[in-house]
Amino acid sequence: MKISRDRKAAASDPLWERHPYTLSFLVTLVILLIYSMIQEIYPFGEYSFLRKDMYHQYLPFLCELRRKLADGSGFGYSFDLGVGHSFYALYVYYLSDPLNFLTPLIPEEYLLEFMTAAAYIKMSLASSFMCRYLICRSAARSSRMSAMTESAADSADGHARCTQGMGSVYAVMLGVCYGLSGFMASYDWNAMWMWGIALAPLVMTGLEKLIDGGSPVLYTLMMTATVITNYYIAMVVGIFVIVYLIVLCVEKLPGTLGTLRALFLTGVSTVLAAGAAAFLLVPEAFAIGQTSFIEKDFPDSVELYMPFTKLLLRSMMAVEPETGLSHEPGIYASLLTLMLIAAYFLNKRISLRCKAARLFLLGFFYLSFDTNVLEYVWHGLNYPDSLPAREGFLFVLVCLTVAKDASEVICDMPGISVGLSFGFPAVLLIICYIFEREDSHVTGATWVVNTVFILLYAIVGILIIHTGIYGTRIGMYAAGTVLMAELLINFNITSERDISREGYFEHVKSYRALIETAEAEDRINQGHFTRFDAVEENIRNDACLTGYRGDAFFSSTINKEAEDFFREFGMKSSRVHYMATGLTPFSAALLSDGYLIADEFRNNETDYDVAFFTDACDDDYLYRCLYTLPFGYTVPAGYYDLSRDAVSDPIDRQNRVAVRLGGDEVFARTDDEYISEREGCAEFTVPEDGHYYGYTQADIDEIDEYVNGTEDVHGHFDEMKYESIMDLGRLEKGDEVRLKVSDDDTDEVLTLTLYSFRPEAMQHIEDILSAESFTVTEFTDDHIEGIADVSYGRDLVLAMPYDEGWEIEVDGMPYTWTERFYGFLMMLPMEPGVHHISLTYHVPYLLHGIVITFVSLILGAMYVMFYSRSKTHILDI
Repeated sequence: MKISRDRKAAASDPLWERHPYTLSFLVTLVILLIYSMIQEIYPFGEYSFLRKDMYHQYLPFLCELRRKLADGSGFGYSFDLGVGHSFYALYVYYLSDPLNFLTPLIPEEYLLEFMTAAAYIKMSLASSFMCRYLICRSAARSSRMSAMTESAADSADGHARCTQGMGSVYAVMLGVCYGLSGFMASYDWNAMWMWGIALAPLVMTGLEKLIDGGSPVLYTLMMTATVITNYYIAMVVGIFVIVYLIVLCVEKLPGTLGTLRALFLTGVSTVLAAGAAAFLLVPEAFAIGQTSFIEKDFPDSVELYMPFTKLLLRSMMAVEPETGLSHEPGIYASLLTLMLIAAYFLNKRISLRCKAARLFLLGFFYLSFDTNVLEYVWHGLNYPDSLPAREGFLFVLVCLTVAKDASEVICDMPGISVGLSFGFPAVLLIICYIFEREDSHVTGATWVVNTVFILLYAIVGILIIHTGIYGTRIGMYAAGTVLMAELLINFNITSERDISREGYFEHVKSYRALIETAEAEDRINQGHFTRFDAVEENIRNDACLTGYRGDAFFSSTINKEAEDFFREFGMKSSRVHYMATGLTPFSAALLSDGYLIADEFRNNETDYDVAFFTDACDDDYLYRCLYTLPFGYTVPAGYYDLSRDAVSDPIDRQNRVAVRLGGDEVFARTDDEYISEREGCAEFTVPEDGHYYGYTQADIDEIDEYVNGTEDVHGHFDEMKYESIMDLGRLEKGDEVRLKVSDDDTDEVLTLTLYSFRPEAMQHIEDILSAESFTVTEFTDDHIEGIADVSYGRDLVLAMPYDEGWEIEVDGMPYTWTERFYGFLMMLPMEPGVHHISLTYHVPYLLHGIVITFVSLILGAMYVMFYSRSKTHILDI
């Protein structure tokens, strides 16, 4: 009978008491679905979930992963990544989410929806896991209270009365605040971070259990999962663990032995987690070591980024996220959270020691957001190019733990203290309005919605206090409804979607048809290899999205040498991308570009001295490059380095390279007398028929080209901060050309050097370099074979990046005498004669990582077995 009564009582408990984790998951998911309807995200409308790097990187990379999984090709290398790149390095950095292995089961046209659904699930799990963490903290607190002395029993009873029927509902509400926080609204598109953010509460659950004397296995497993799903966020979490461990030891006072035990087990568990993921981490460490990110030195001095009021502003709702080069963090966690934080510090029953520890932690985060030194440390001894304050989700986590602690004792606070707590967001709002109302991230809606919801919370608070329904379901329903509305409105305002799904995929079908046409007719590499330049650069990794071998790449794993090569030859490049913008017939030939794909090409079919119209599909066009070198071509033997004959003008550099390779200058410089330069403009009269290229070092963003006084834009050049070559198109003698800066307010003089293309010189250099070439007999991403007939004094250059992962055999014998052609391309010095050459790719240091992983797993199994015998419940959660 007793069991039956207990079951009836349990069945009558509210849903948040019976299934709090499920409820927090479902509430978050429902809010996200409502958000999708409002934003008209497919299938609720024509728009997509795409934003920022999800647009350029994550979805295209996922398409490439799906192709590799579907056709069984290796994970080592891919020629769909720019001119060639380690796919394994990219996989570890962007794609190590285990859910991605389901992609072969998903039709390719619905991969975007798969990513959207996965993002929603991870955000909902983040809410559920945060709810779990908050409930575990409360349970641990109750356990400590139950062990208190009799003199403190009244306090414990008060705590029980205060939290009875309310602990779980607060955990559900605050858990949802984590899944829909300002950080999530800013970076919900960042697929590679989502698992780490979701798992962080479970990592902290395991850490607190470890400090309380429990098993370290949960912490070890969750940290391992975090590292495997994304090492970058795992690094951020690991830094936080160090700080949080100290704070928790101050709060919990485990004693000297307990503290030493916690430090030791945390260190061992973290090392085991990293070791278990070594098969990912070791090769990735080598790959990151080849990028420009390792060149940043520790700051020489301390720099403050912003006033404190700007940081306060970021805690309010409806503040636009910063995803560029500024430093404002996304740390909004709801107005209710702000009220409870104030209640925490106003409540006299919370010890000064705990308040000091939490205040230190919050202050440490504020300094992290505001100082260059701490930013440098948090971001892995580096400064990010964009997406500031990547540790912001952990600040939200801390705020929510403070809020949950306050909720457990708020009912014992005097009315004046409760009133001050409810008024705290209003005070912040007034301060922000006085000092930050001109901030570029706020609008009129920011002040209106914050005011409205502060008033709504005040009304709910007054009703709860004066109607005696404090802690009842009606009060919680009211507060929860207001909170869910707040989170939905904030998410809808700060995470808007405006990218059409149809527009994103509009070129895929036609591009594939044109690529098939080109590959069918191209025989320059015996039909095994064709490289394309997509003139349309709206999707910077379009080669991955569509599935062709291109010459542009946007990734944080780019080798520094690629960045340098593209920049020195006059094309866009940075430490995270290189693009073919600024490509000339000469640089295109060095990269073995065979075809151009364009939705619009200057003068359409009239640029006959550069490319020849071949085919069209819908509104896209295919052009065959008139000057194409094979995948492997020979150059005069010697040492080729970018520092040799260094010049500031990349067109001049190309001329010097052409001469060194045995040809003549490919571009003829136009006399300055034909050019007129002034503020924001340069004009010239075309002296002879031909195809013209221009170059400027002026600090200008966008330039428009006009011909013969018309208002029609003949050419448009953007992102000129990269100082790329301007392809001015084919011009006729006597044409009047005006290059005008798009910004009318500039006072910068538009300097210009002008060159005309010399087709006969380009034909001569093509004949010289392709006379002895590499005949391809087999070509896959991970394996290349062919025959080279090389004469005395010639070296073989392959139109692919130098990479230590390539194992080369010449005539069946290992070959290690590889060099770099201008720091980037693979060059093989050869003995005269006919040679059979084989290249096979092996991920550098992968074997080392696998060995470390194997050893770590054995040690980890022993670790788990030890605690399995010493603890009743291994996970102890």
